[in-house]
Amino acid sequence: MVGVPIAPGRVVPDEDFGLLLIQDGGDLLRYFEAVQVGEALGVFTPEPRIRIIQRHDPVHPQRISGCGQLGLPTKSEPIGHLRSAESGFTIGRYDQHYPVACCHGFGHGAGGEQGFIVWVRVHEHQGVRRVGRHDGPIVPYGPRVRIAHVTDCYLPRTGGIESQVRALAMAQALAGDQVRVITATPGSHGVPTRSQLLDGALIDGVHVHRVAMRLPFELPIHLRTKAHVSELLTAHAVDVVHVHAGVISPFAWGAIRATHELAIPTLITVHSIWGPLARPAFRAAYQAGRLSLWGMQVSAVSSTAANLIADALPGLVEVLVVPNGIDPDQWQVARHPRGDALNVVTVMRLAPRKRTIALLKVMALARQSDRRINLTVIGDGPVRSRAEKFARDHGLAGFVRFTGRLDAAEIKKVFASSDVFIQPSIKESFGLAALEARSAGLPVVARSGTGTTDFITDGEGGLIAPDDAGLAAALVRLAGDRDLLEALTARNTSTPPTQTWPVVLEQVQAAYLATIARSGT
Repeated sequence: MVGVPIAPGRVVPDEDFGLLLIQDGGDLLRYFEAVQVGEALGVFTPEPRIRIIQRHDPVHPQRISGCGQLGLPTKSEPIGHLRSAESGFTIGRYDQHYPVACCHGFGHGAGGEQGFIVWVRVHEHQGVRRVGRHDGPIVPYGPRVRIAHVTDCYLPRTGGIESQVRALAMAQALAGDQVRVITATPGSHGVPTRSQLLDGALIDGVHVHRVAMRLPFELPIHLRTKAHVSELLTAHAVDVVHVHAGVISPFAWGAIRATHELAIPTLITVHSIWGPLARPAFRAAYQAGRLSLWGMQVSAVSSTAANLIADALPGLVEVLVVPNGIDPDQWQVARHPRGDALNVVTVMRLAPRKRTIALLKVMALARQSDRRINLTVIGDGPVRSRAEKFARDHGLAGFVRFTGRLDAAEIKKVFASSDVFIQPSIKESFGLAALEARSAGLPVVARSGTGTTDFITDGEGGLIAPDDAGLAAALVRLAGDRDLLEALTARNTSTPPTQTWPVVLEQVQAAYLATIARSGT
């Protein structure tokens, strides 16, 4: 973030006036966000004698959508401050003989009636991390943003994306934003009527609109996605659309076409790891959807996922990192490990991509070196019966426990009596369960090349292994080195993660700001 001094007598053309804040890329803050930065940071108080042109087009000065109002600093050492109100200096270049709108009426720039000097300085503020050409910070705008989240799956379905979108929407609503969720997942009352679709249902303080059809297995697909989403976004105007995409997200991609036609700034967050097989499909979808030409902003939930997207789509200028969030206080537990055994726990959907059977093989390999290692598997899914049979057939039945799906309170009870959390997946774009376990004080053992390495590094918060043999070796090491286990536990217990909701909300808001600037709105 940089300050913009304006010397006396200088003509200031081609600029939007809000707070005269400049992003790291050199573009002025636009739309409503500039005024709200000052309000949100508590830096400015209203000062009616200062009048500012907002969204001023020097070529067509009549095209002004509104006006903002700045104020004087409230602190002696403020985050930002301004000096104002010296007459005699014109604002404008091409518009010198045209009336321009200010907060209290019209005037003429050439006569000096609304001339003034403005100087704004803002200290550096850490915002979203970037993958690409720009690494500079960016200031997020304040609350009261109108947001529509688009996701194929949502409640009552449960899963990583569904849970995170719900938590993000709730946090934004509590922060004062106007939040909607548009999903293809039907609710408990089945497919909604047209009026129910448009009105939505208020769930957790968030308006949820279900663009659902009667399909086998309640598949999150709709044949008229674009038309229905367009109708919703026309009936309920928003400032930004936040699309959440997984490995396969037909509803999300259909909704993107609607946001393009309506010219709504759109942030696309990828919640999955683009493996070698998935990358060509995503590349084709990206090109077919002409996203590269539509000016939409792409992001991912971890630096690992963002790097893979950047590699797969070299035409992208940048891929933002917008991580998942957590309230670490909700996961703190009074830990009471049991005896000399190393009690290992995992929380995951028992599905092939989560590598449940591979985890049991890791367990069998580790117990060849140290038979004090036990495992609790929390979760359910299509491979559970196969996993239980594998455990019986390989002599693990007495040392591996399958609990099925548990709620958060029950998971915390298991965490309290566990020593280590293990994550066997190699396609983990973030690793929310691992972050929850880390917040409970558990060291995390995970594979390299996953999003989990954004908050766990080898020897700091846990152990990172290059392969499954390395996972087994890490468990054996922790079982035999109690000093290391206690040191990792003490660090995780005393040091909260950085992916907390206040920080994540700030990063998401910064991503919205970058999206709006990119779209040219």
